[in-house]
Amino acid sequence: MIIPAHVSGLMSDDTPTIRKSLRTRLQTPASGPGRYSPPPRRGRARGRPRGRPRTVKEEQTSTPRSTPSNRSTPMRTSKSRKLNRGIENGHPEFMQIPEYWSSEDEKSGDSDACEVHSSPEEDCSFLEDEEREYDSTIIEELNEEDFSEDEDVPDFPLPIGSDDIPVEPENLLDAFEVYETCRTHYRLLMLSPFCIDDFFRVLRSQEQSRLLAEIHIAFLKFALRDDEDEQIILASNDLNPSFSLLVALLEPMTYAEVLRQYVESDMYRFPDNVRTILNETNYPFCGAKERLVVLRFLCRRFYDSVTYRKTVNLRNEVKYKHDDLCRVCAQNKSASPGLIYRCSFCEAIYHSKCLLTITGYLPQNLPSWECRVCEVHKKTPGVSITDLHPENHNLRMEQLGEDRHSRVYWFVGRRLLVVDPMKKNVVYYSTIPQLYPLLHSIGDGRFEKRLHRRLNAEFQRIEGEMRVTLELTMQRYDQLAKHKTDLIRDVYFVLDNVIRLAQIYHKYNEVDVGEEECDLVSSVRNACGIDQNGQLIDNFWVSEYTEAEITEIGEDLTQVPRSERVENLIRRRANGFRLGLIENDFRCYKNQYACNDYARSLQVRAKEKDRKKYMSGKFALDVSFVWIYPKGRDLFGPAFQTCKSIQWTLDEFRKKIPKPLFHRLWADYEETFKNNLDSADTVQKLKMVLLKMECAIRKPVFSSVWWNSLGHTTLHRYSVDEKELKRKEGSAKSRSMKNVMKSQPTDEDSEVVWVKFRNGVQPKHTLWRAKDEEYRLNGFRQLGGWIWKSKTWTRTFVEGGPPKVPRGITERSDPAQFTKNSPEYRAWKLDKVVSRYMYWRKIGDGYEHLEARYKKRKETCFSPMCRMGMKYITYYGPNSGYQLCYNPECRAVFKRYVGPTNGISKIVRPDKLARKDAHPKKNFGVEDSFPLPEPFSYRSRATGKSSILHLKQPILRRLARQGGISNKVFMHGFSRTAKPNPLFWNIPAPRPIFDNCWRYLTFNAKSLHAIALQLRVMFACIRWADLLQEEGENKHIVHGVDGEEQRVVVGHREHPPDGYYEQYKVRVYKLKDADDLDEAEMDECDDSEDYVEGRIRSGRRPKRKKTAKSQLAPKKTEIIERWVDGVDLKLWEIRNYWSTYGRRTLP
Repeated sequence: MIIPAHVSGLMSDDTPTIRKSLRTRLQTPASGPGRYSPPPRRGRARGRPRGRPRTVKEEQTSTPRSTPSNRSTPMRTSKSRKLNRGIENGHPEFMQIPEYWSSEDEKSGDSDACEVHSSPEEDCSFLEDEEREYDSTIIEELNEEDFSEDEDVPDFPLPIGSDDIPVEPENLLDAFEVYETCRTHYRLLMLSPFCIDDFFRVLRSQEQSRLLAEIHIAFLKFALRDDEDEQIILASNDLNPSFSLLVALLEPMTYAEVLRQYVESDMYRFPDNVRTILNETNYPFCGAKERLVVLRFLCRRFYDSVTYRKTVNLRNEVKYKHDDLCRVCAQNKSASPGLIYRCSFCEAIYHSKCLLTITGYLPQNLPSWECRVCEVHKKTPGVSITDLHPENHNLRMEQLGEDRHSRVYWFVGRRLLVVDPMKKNVVYYSTIPQLYPLLHSIGDGRFEKRLHRRLNAEFQRIEGEMRVTLELTMQRYDQLAKHKTDLIRDVYFVLDNVIRLAQIYHKYNEVDVGEEECDLVSSVRNACGIDQNGQLIDNFWVSEYTEAEITEIGEDLTQVPRSERVENLIRRRANGFRLGLIENDFRCYKNQYACNDYARSLQVRAKEKDRKKYMSGKFALDVSFVWIYPKGRDLFGPAFQTCKSIQWTLDEFRKKIPKPLFHRLWADYEETFKNNLDSADTVQKLKMVLLKMECAIRKPVFSSVWWNSLGHTTLHRYSVDEKELKRKEGSAKSRSMKNVMKSQPTDEDSEVVWVKFRNGVQPKHTLWRAKDEEYRLNGFRQLGGWIWKSKTWTRTFVEGGPPKVPRGITERSDPAQFTKNSPEYRAWKLDKVVSRYMYWRKIGDGYEHLEARYKKRKETCFSPMCRMGMKYITYYGPNSGYQLCYNPECRAVFKRYVGPTNGISKIVRPDKLARKDAHPKKNFGVEDSFPLPEPFSYRSRATGKSSILHLKQPILRRLARQGGISNKVFMHGFSRTAKPNPLFWNIPAPRPIFDNCWRYLTFNAKSLHAIALQLRVMFACIRWADLLQEEGENKHIVHGVDGEEQRVVVGHREHPPDGYYEQYKVRVYKLKDADDLDEAEMDECDDSEDYVEGRIRSGRRPKRKKTAKSQLAPKKTEIIERWVDGVDLKLWEIRNYWSTYGRRTLP
């Protein structure tokens, strides 16, 4: 069990505690009473109070002798001894020690194991002996002996607990841990409080919900903010756009994929089981166990943060600091006259004038005033929040105590939990009638004095919160009963309380003569509604049931076999209404920190605004993106509904892009695409549809970041120290390389091995040009020691079949007669060669014997002469000069294929050649379109493994011919000009571009959230602003220094291999300005009535009106045609060009 910093030891015997001395303790068997024998004493060390049997691992420590270096003052020794005894006995006052998690327990596979890492600074802040004073009553309590050493310890079986939580018992403590972390530190996480029953329902549900999404997003944003404060980098500067877009698109539909990439950024600090769950499952559409593993990791990450450590240090401050600026006007406290309102539950402050504009009234109670956000938080049913004072915040939850069998008692989440560390099970009690048998068994606390005291002191709070549980259940039951007619009529708690109160009446109602009832049992009996006379005076726990009915049920419970009434009651209780088994308010949950700007501080809002402004200049984040979901529902639901939302959103995205901006063959494929999209009900089908759509979109449609900026496939998490260490290692390697280059053979201390030439003469050519010495060039300046091993041709050896049997050989033939050395075999081989030679000789003499072969063949030529009979003509043969057919196609074919020779080297069918000549070679890229590209698989043919370094076959063959070091070969998806960065790309190859990384991540997507994130990324990379065309604007006009330029697209060409890179031919009209016209032209233009030559201006001259003559004044125009890349044009220009392609008239 992993224990947060505010919940100490929520589990078991392996709960990590820091002790300076340990004693051996004996575990009493749970099956029966046992004898307790104390361990032998060692020196002056004091053990636990006798009679408290427990089992722990014995730790032998060697005590060093007292020396001047380690000798301490007597007073400090006394306090240390008290501290050791307090920690050894597990007292909560001494257990305020911070714990920090490690990933070693996760890597070992034991989820219940945990290691404690405490820093000296933390130990000093919590374990200062000189600065801490202990209460004397605590020391006296630790010295008390519960019972004698020789006294028998009776067995204490636990009564049957409650069954209202829909979570497995082995995962129950983890669920409580996550909930208490969210409830206690909701301000740091910026997560509004929620009911614990809603959290249990969310864990049990197989669908994604708003509450589960907000929890993950809050933890993940906190981790990213903490990394930023600690100057931990996840991406380099050239990868900043790719990483920033990933963070900007963090939302309920994409948080699982963002979390997966964050966990994969650190393979050593983050646990492997979390990485496995996020990679191999369709998270968050999984079970409660997998979700709790991920949430526990996020809780650990929270407690290991620097921000939480600062919060711990704030407990030493007397006064908590509020904000300096108003959250409405962002002004200082003294900027506006009037009172300043400070919230008692958060750091917000408001001017009276600003508060009046928000609420419409001014509150009167200033000391305990609450802002509107905190009012909403306090109204959350079943949740208690603390005020802003740090002394009221518990960093560690205190346990109530332990019983005689070392079972640990906790009160958390309005339930009393009993944890058995040996059996590793949990029993919980949710109501007072369920708690009565347990406290009655404890009695006066003879064997559990400390537990008895704590329960007696905390009983009033326990009773109040258990009453809230039943009230909340009845309230939600009444709300659902108004809208649902088929609702379960029985409430689980009511029926369970009836059965338990009936048992109480039958077993525990009367007290033995002479035996006094302890205060704790009396308090529990009164809380159940039973007075001292045994009468029911309060039916709060049993609703409408009376005392007579409860008494009758108690009598029926003792009958064997049980009566039909009791069996029916137990059956109804099993199917009763529970909070954790219905659709609670988690569907209506709202995080005020996400939807209310006033809930966040001004500093946080300013950072978010600046980050969004910066990202909007690179991506289309200002364009509204809307997820489409069924009518009457929201974005959250089961996996199939999320899949449908992605399908409908992708189809709407396709409709927003004009069809001319797709591939030229998109019109033929669009119907097939729609059918594939409608049938895409899995992650594999969805990603292939998304990749196919990306292949069909033209390159100019995407922004420059898509095809020019670098991208990432995995994040790498480096701290400042690690980055500095890597830099030093790189510098040392560079220095060693320089020393190698400067070294001489005469150097004595040099480690360089010098090789002498065989002939004693230096080679004529450069050494790396020699055979098998290419690695010298690749090793120093090109590939960093890597050698290119690909080749263009691979030999595949196919085993041949059985040899052909020569003629004349049968089963009865003698094998010795037909060996390779026999005359028969040699004669057969010779006959075979002679027959083949004679065959080709006959073909050379003529081909009349082949005419009969084509007599019955159907002719396709329209000439009657061809249909009458075909003659193979030659220029110098017997049919020389004879015209076979008047069809020009036949004549052209014969003229090209029949040469000036008497022999025939190849027989060609005229009809086949006519068909081949009728379809000439296509001019791809200009008149004809390239085929529609197919998505690349990034998988190796040999191993099947996926890697971004796998290239398409045409590019791979060209690189193999050049040895992989030629800059002339263009590798689509990689940038040769990008600066190498070994921290984030330690491969001696060009770094991948954004679009290539997007395709790789999309192809390897394994969850719906990954597909949704890739869809959001592609939507943000579209040039939506360039699609807008002003009304009446048919030509693109550029205003320059020398005048205006009008640009018109008149041609295009697409480049191989797939036409992704395209250029357009533009015709530019340069218009001359009026200042460059001649004086005569200016006089002709000045024909307005308001202009009079020689008139002296008085005051302001009225504006001259342009007439038709001045508008039609001659202007000099220069026409230039040039080729430009498609990315340099406006999208509406390309759309207009392809819309009128083939039917337009050029200007």
